[in-house]
Amino acid sequence: MDERTRSRSGTSPGHAAPRGRGSLLWLALLAGVAVVVGGVLSLNPRQSQPGKGMDHIPTALIGRWTTTAPRYEGRALRLTRDTVVLRTGPARPPRRGRITSLRTWKEGLVPVVRIMYDAGDGPETMDLLLVGPDSMRLRNPREVLWTRAH
Repeated sequence: MDERTRSRSGTSPGHAAPRGRGSLLWLALLAGVAVVVGGVLSLNPRQSQPGKGMDHIPTALIGRWTTTAPRYEGRALRLTRDTVVLRTGPARPPRRGRITSLRTWKEGLVPVVRIMYDAGDGPETMDLLLVGPDSMRLRNPREVLWTRAH
């Protein structure tokens, strides 16, 4: 038997190469990919969110919130039972969104409320970090303190 023939095919001349093992590996690989893809596609975004779901904004958050940060002068956030209204400056119209989902949890000792809303151009998310009875921070930008306007 020619040594080059044996090394190329792995078998002697006249014998077929075994196909079962390679086919089984491909089949197992494809099955694994199908399971992973199916799992990802079946995920419900609300189930993958942290915390506990809520029906409405907590009463303690309802109202108008402002900041004294110079960079955000003229901006305000108004929360109602089922809407978010953002004022991004005196020259711009307010941005209104309907709340679609709410979640709440704690990060250490700080309560967090995640508001998911739709202002007409797709879903948006806002995390409120409640740092006091009448004060909060948004996750972004975290350094800005917002207080309830009375």
